Amino acid sequence: MYTITKGVLKFSEDTKIIEKNAFVDNKEIKKIILPENLEKIETRAFSNCDNLEEIEFNGNLFSIGTEAFLNCKKIEKIKLTNKIKVLHESCFENCASLKDVEISSRNQVMIGHKVFKNTKIENLKLRKFDYFADSFGTNILATLKSIYIDMPKYGIDYDLFFADLPSAAKESKIENIIIYDRKLKKEYKDFIFDCDDRTFLTAYPHKKKDNVVIIPEGTTKIDSSTFMGNPYIRRIIIPESVKVLNVNIANSCPNLESIIFKGITEINSHVTMNCENINSIYISKECAEHNKTEFVKNKPFKIFDIDFLIEEKSSFKEINKAYKDFGNYNLGR
Repeated sequence: MYTITKGVLKFSEDTKIIEKNAFVDNKEIKKIILPENLEKIETRAFSNCDNLEEIEFNGNLFSIGTEAFLNCKKIEKIKLTNKIKVLHESCFENCASLKDVEISSRNQVMIGHKVFKNTKIENLKLRKFDYFADSFGTNILATLKSIYIDMPKYGIDYDLFFADLPSAAKESKIENIIIYDRKLKKEYKDFIFDCDDRTFLTAYPHKKKDNVVIIPEGTTKIDSSTFMGNPYIRRIIIPESVKVLNVNIANSCPNLESIIFKGITEINSHVTMNCENINSIYISKECAEHNKTEFVKNKPFKIFDIDFLIEEKSSFKEINKAYKDFGNYNLGR
């Protein structure tokens, strides 16, 4: 049983399933209040409800069927909690006004293909989920600004979620990424590490508006696409824990001016490829001499001795003169 009063759809409390195509093409519904005992919404149950703006998800709901809310273009936010387990393919596809999504469950959650395709999600929170299809991240990258992921103890495959992050860098609007690692009981903010190797930096928000990026100490490897295309970065500080760098970490960062290598011993010529404004590198004298020909292959720029930079306080004056916007930064040992 159900009633529709002034655009609000309510069900009797004993409703456990909303059947396939039950309210497809309904123009009257503006708000849905789902009952506490509801367990399943079946295929296309509310698809093409043009005036649907709000949904209250409650209690025991564990499954939302394929295309269940397809083309519901006025929904702006959804919050799925408690027992949700499965979001089937395209269940929120073409919800063109959808901006805020939070999925939090006592269960592990499977998210299928094209669930959020053609939406405008800006803020995404995922808690205690287990699996998502390889198109999940791809479908929301164009509008996504903020991501929070509560990572399962056994990790997630970032190669799936962030698969198109590098190629979509110039279109991506991502400013903030937070991942909580339940296994390590540690929160990673903006710096995203590989699920199997927590010292391997794999991603950074491509529209993060920080001029200076200080990579966390303990990082040993950096993926080639980590900072690709970021238009705001002007300086990158590589920690002492990174000893070897054989990839292009800053490809096409148009405003990058300098990189500080605190402990690097080996480097190649591709580190600063397509960075037209870079003019200085801070590196150990020994490493600079050893890799001199590698730097020349890229483009000429000034090389400073990092050991002198760390040991001599007066060297900070040189930094500030060249980079008035940055102020003093602690490079000390």
